Amino acid sequence: MVSLNEWWHWLLLIIAIVFVVGFSIGIYRRNTIGQSPALSALLISLRLLAFSLLLLFVLNLELRSETRIVKPSRIAVLLDSSLSMGLQNETNASGGGLRRTDTVAKWIGSSQQISKLREKHELAVYRFSDQARPQSIAVLERTSTDAEEQPVWLLDEESLRTSWIIGVVTTVLFVVSLVCLIVWISTVLRKRPSLPWWLACCMWIFVLAFATLACCDLSTSRQSLLASLGWQEPLDLISERAVVAEIVADSSDEKVVDWGRELEPKGTSTRLTEAIQFVVNKERGGPLAGIILATDGRNNSEVPITKAIASAANASIPVYPVGVGDTRKPVNLQVVDLQLPPRVFPGDKFQVKGLLQAYGLEGQSVRAQLLS
Repeated sequence: MVSLNEWWHWLLLIIAIVFVVGFSIGIYRRNTIGQSPALSALLISLRLLAFSLLLLFVLNLELRSETRIVKPSRIAVLLDSSLSMGLQNETNASGGGLRRTDTVAKWIGSSQQISKLREKHELAVYRFSDQARPQSIAVLERTSTDAEEQPVWLLDEESLRTSWIIGVVTTVLFVVSLVCLIVWISTVLRKRPSLPWWLACCMWIFVLAFATLACCDLSTSRQSLLASLGWQEPLDLISERAVVAEIVADSSDEKVVDWGRELEPKGTSTRLTEAIQFVVNKERGGPLAGIILATDGRNNSEVPITKAIASAANASIPVYPVGVGDTRKPVNLQVVDLQLPPRVFPGDKFQVKGLLQAYGLEGQSVRAQLLS
């Protein structure tokens, strides 16, 4: 394929075309001295037509069609569902308080921050705990669309209107070309071949009609030729309208998610690394704007969290952590160690020593009971 990338390429091409056309016209005018002007024009037209076809073959023109596919920006929201999310936040005056998971459920379901994010991004919500792969809960669609993002079938309708106008012009040119051919044939049958002007007009109008037909077909490459000319209803356009209408209906009837039930704490550990790594691998190369990580604890995975952060940084995916819970350690009491004899006989008395560790109970007495 010939590449014309510089302006002087086109200048040389135009000069060459003008020279060849002028040379052909001069040669044929000299060789047709004594012939009628109409016959001379017909021979020159045939030569120029052959030269035009040869020029198109050498240039090897190609059609490049471009389809714009707009994918909405996505944000992955990772929500912790480990058992520690079942702890209550700081108690209120009545002695009660929301669990950490209830706070997250309220935030993801009705917060102003989530509403603002949904104006520009699509939210893919996952829950994670002790499993190697986070579980998808829901995909929250965008609540607004840009005015410039038109469906493909709307763009096709605009192209079809233009092609239908070109199709009418093409039909008229073909009819005029046919009339010129019939007139020329009638002059030949009446033995009056002194009017080759009709044949020359027929040929050039036919070539012009064929060129407009090609433009009509190329302007709507996704449709058939008959649909481009307006002689047939574009079936795929009808199907696209039905699909778009179905999508709009589905988006208007959005599924209601019970966030409290979906985020019920069940996991025994918090595997942050695997959750982040899974989302990075799944969304790599896609329109992922970032990862929001809502958790109350540290990473319990054997893989260090730095590995997942480095992988997200290499993919240019920012991670935004959101801490859940109190900044102070919760009140807790745990048995660290029990000391007792390895073997005793029935009826013998023995002593059990226990080592307890307390958090948030400094200066207080706690009664612990050992149950068998």
